Amino acid sequence: SEAGAAALAAAEEALKKAAKLNPALDGAWNCLGQLFWKKGNLDGAKNCYMSVLKRGPNKKTLQCMSMLCRSLAKSKAAPGSEEQKGYVAESMEHAKAAVKLDMCDG
Repeated sequence: SEAGAAALAAAEEALKKAAKLNPALDGAWNCLGQLFWKKGNLDGAKNCYMSVLKRGPNKKTLQCMSMLCRSLAKSKAAPGSEEQKGYVAESMEHAKAAVKLDMCDG
């Protein structure tokens, strides 16, 4: 619907402003990544998640990156290709890091 599209556009602008004003605001980056992903901008989503991970490990971001890499493996790489294997390996690395953080949280 037009109202839904307008609301998404407004949310995107607000999240971009929040992330620009405070680059350490992980929640804004994660939400912006989710929004880009929903719109089909997988590279934009990955860039948002990487902005968080550059500052240090974040369980939610690692989980999102793991799922995003699996999605990239299906949509951007040829089946059985080295590129696809790379995305799957990256997905596993992020998943393992998220589980390790989860175990540390108790």
